[in-house]
Amino acid sequence: MLALSCWLAVGERVLALEPVGEPIPACANPEPSSGRLAYDGLGYLAGGGGFLFTCANRLGRLDLTNRRLELLPAETIIAGRPDGRLLVIGTPTFSGEASSPPDGGYLSADGQTLVIVGVDHLEVRSASGALLVSTSYAKGMVGGEADAFMVPSAMALAPDGQSVVIGFPRGLAQLWGVDGKLRHTFRGFPITSADAADQGDGNIRFLAYHPDGQSFVAVSGDGRVNHWRLEGTLIRSFPTGLVAGTDAPRADLSPDGTLLLVAPMEGRPALWSLQGAQLLVLADPQAGDLPPSPPEAVRFSSDGTTLQVQTLDEIQIWSRQGTLLQRLSRYNQGISLAGLSPDGHWLVGGSHEPDVKVRLWTLP
Repeated sequence: MLALSCWLAVGERVLALEPVGEPIPACANPEPSSGRLAYDGLGYLAGGGGFLFTCANRLGRLDLTNRRLELLPAETIIAGRPDGRLLVIGTPTFSGEASSPPDGGYLSADGQTLVIVGVDHLEVRSASGALLVSTSYAKGMVGGEADAFMVPSAMALAPDGQSVVIGFPRGLAQLWGVDGKLRHTFRGFPITSADAADQGDGNIRFLAYHPDGQSFVAVSGDGRVNHWRLEGTLIRSFPTGLVAGTDAPRADLSPDGTLLLVAPMEGRPALWSLQGAQLLVLADPQAGDLPPSPPEAVRFSSDGTTLQVQTLDEIQIWSRQGTLLQRLSRYNQGISLAGLSPDGHWLVGGSHEPDVKVRLWTLP
């Protein structure tokens, strides 16, 4: 067992993280000419007991408790639960009317059906793959809205699994029931360009249902926040001061629905109240005046007590008061780390050479 497979910095101290057990062989490293990724972490399974990853052209599942690894069939369907974790639906048995599912995000609705957010339409299928409903997003669009640029840019599934809100370019959002019926269309973000191909600032980049079950929060590409009631009333709209044209910000809503963490691609992450007040800025004490690395993801811990900021190089854990608690390098001795588990307890990483091996850690 390697004693120092990765490191964790707490203040000025550096703590060694002992891996749990030996590396677990996963698959042979693909040839560079194949264009396949050797290893890519996908996310944690619902229930918190497993982790999904890709290994060359295969899908892998790691049981975190007993460290058992298995490779799944390539056609296995993965669905996202309302809590953001993943669920393996299984290998579909599609009927002749629908030989394969469309491209798009898979979201588990009620455990028996799948809501599939495709490029230009919404589908509802049974877990076995039978097509139940197929409907076009254009039904809720007017004028020139329904064109080739109106492709979903964000999505969120309701906590009760009975509806899904989908964000589009030009500040448009739609609320659909899992019965395939359009419930409401929301229009609230300004269009920043007359050119349909250059309206990125108005694109909805983040969506989350509020814990009250009666509203949702949307963040646009320029950092504007809209808080909507599901029946269509705009509760509040406020800017977060991002620089227009700096690509999609990363965002997350706290589990209690009172705080919003917004991280621009250029600039420092900041914590906001849903009333529109900036509460604090996460300023890395080691960075000084240097700009922070662009964020890949931000999230609140499942209990809402800490904030996680993940960049290409590291994972930072912050308190809600703005104190940097921990800093974790994502690349050390050939190991690539995925993000922390929602409970902040597990870390999963993969090494690429000579063959792909998966490693598991627990935080101290």
